[in-house]
Amino acid sequence: MTDDVAPTNSNNSSPSFDELKTSLLKKYDLEDRYFVAKRKYRILMDSVTPYRQQRWLAFFLLFLVFVGRIYSTEAFAFVCYCVLIVYLKNLMLYLQPCDSYLAELEIAVENDFVLPTRENDEFKPFERKKPEMEVWKSLMRTTLTGILCTFFSILDFDFNAFVLVGYFLFVAVVLFRAKMKHMQYFKYSPFDLGKKVQYAGEAS
Repeated sequence: MTDDVAPTNSNNSSPSFDELKTSLLKKYDLEDRYFVAKRKYRILMDSVTPYRQQRWLAFFLLFLVFVGRIYSTEAFAFVCYCVLIVYLKNLMLYLQPCDSYLAELEIAVENDFVLPTRENDEFKPFERKKPEMEVWKSLMRTTLTGILCTFFSILDFDFNAFVLVGYFLFVAVVLFRAKMKHMQYFKYSPFDLGKKVQYAGEAS
């Protein structure tokens, strides 16, 4: 008498090789698409970097679209406030020297001398905490996000617009006053365009 073999349950069986292969291919396909998209974005940013005026013109037009959305809806005061705060933060980072440059400024102040900025000295260019291109990309992303937020009524928080405007102006004044004191103390200017090149035949 032979023993009966219990039937196997196909529903509880482990995934087959083909199923595992398909899932892995889908995973790597998504990673490849992300890598390709990231590479294309980097190439696009590198291609538009030299066109500074055109880039900021595009930002200005996008900002007008954002202002138009705020004006037409007569709402989203808090969204507008958040966008302006990001603008202000990026401006402060653009005017702020990078850590290495600030360290040299601190050493210069301690030893009572200024970094060379005249033509007769070795010129030391101003190194920013956040470069111009990074500021532009951040402002473009922020503005696009702000425009997108204006299409969702759930993001229209009930805030007094005049209170937000007053608070923003207060924060802006405080930050700019602190920045001016910082510039005077460390004796630097973020608006220095660099050393002027003198050609032969020009008066010294």
